[in-house]
Amino acid sequence: MKKRIRDSKKNIGKKSASSSNFLPEQLRKNLKLIIIFSIIGIILSLYLTYQHYKEGKDAFCQALGGGCDVVNKSTYSELGGLLTLFGFDINFPFPVAVVGLLGFLFNLVVVMLLIKGTGFGIKNKASILKVMFAANLLGLLFAIFVTYIEYGILEVPCYYCDASKVSHAIIFIVSAINLRYIRT
Repeated sequence: MKKRIRDSKKNIGKKSASSSNFLPEQLRKNLKLIIIFSIIGIILSLYLTYQHYKEGKDAFCQALGGGCDVVNKSTYSELGGLLTLFGFDINFPFPVAVVGLLGFLFNLVVVMLLIKGTGFGIKNKASILKVMFAANLLGLLFAIFVTYIEYGILEVPCYYCDASKVSHAIIFIVSAINLRYIRT
């Protein structure tokens, strides 16, 4: 009886390899990093969305010499404005900051599903890691495109935008690293 109690105390908090929730420890740490940077990105994206619709200028960004208001209120700050660069004249007033917000929310939800495991019907975690990587690759390409607009066309920095893009770049790198946990 004492031996069984001792053995059960040793195994508290440990997950066996056969557990449906099992994730390698380093992958768990990487997923926690994605959670942290997704939350940072969500906060930045919400603030940028607020600033997009708010009257007036952002004093902090101006004090640093940035052009957050120029970038965040330009014609290119909405998807319709971005489409004009490709010859489309579509009135689609969907802020770019909301695109970022959706990307960060996607990452947060996917990571939570991976951590929670099969309780949500996830059976193939490798496929989820691949989808996460592919989505973050698309997001990174979009971030590079809006960075070109920020610095190449508008010629002013938006520090909040840049911080959001750095958060996304870190998430992309971590999601690329996570691909090594896919069993072939």
